[in-house]
Amino acid sequence: MAIIKPNNNTISAITALPAGVGGKVLQVKSVNYSTAETITATSFTATGLSLSITPASSSNKILIICSPHILIQRNADNGAYKVALYRDSTAIMEDDATNSYLFGFTGVTTTDVRTKQSYEFLDSPSSTSSITYKLYIANQDSSASGTVKLNWNDGNLNSSLTLMEISAW
Repeated sequence: MAIIKPNNNTISAITALPAGVGGKVLQVKSVNYSTAETITATSFTATGLSLSITPASSSNKILIICSPHILIQRNADNGAYKVALYRDSTAIMEDDATNSYLFGFTGVTTTDVRTKQSYEFLDSPSSTSSITYKLYIANQDSSASGTVKLNWNDGNLNSSLTLMEISAW
């Protein structure tokens, strides 16, 4: 019986993906964030929900899954918010394309609205340096008529951020 030896038995040859094959998950990072925050600014404001990752290759992608608990606390009338995901200081996914708000309602009431949304985005950072992804939120109205809160229940709620490095195709 003949033993067949590979032509190239280096570690990189053994662990490398064949040409044309990609889409494998190389690493997963996740964080749960429970700090309650109030957002009053009408411009995008950084929250504490953030996470860093260092891609192995500049051609790899990062799949971002962000699931925040958000409350619109209405004292009078309209209330709405919008979100953005940032890579370091650059907005990569933004609910501001038409200056509309992701979630909102109108009318005179003091009803609170509690939501848990999920946002997914496939980023191409073209980097092998450490990258920080962060959730930003904007309030429609900075007056007392509508307050936007992240994790409003004194640490009893967790918003999450998950990053998955996907190998290049």
